[in-house]
Amino acid sequence: MDGKALEAALLPWAGFEARPEQPSEAVVGAEANMILEILRFAEASTPASPRSIAISKP
Repeated sequence: MDGKALEAALLPWAGFEARPEQPSEAVVGAEANMILEILRFAEASTPASPRSIAISKP
């Protein structure tokens, strides 16, 4: 899976916050945010290349 596809899969979950009726969505949202931050860090710390992951900030 390339960076754009991974980002597209994670972004819908990134905004979820804890709600008493849906606590599992908050966990998935927190994990999505963590993965997006790791991808952004990886992109920022590696030289640009045709295969580098392009992640835009929401």
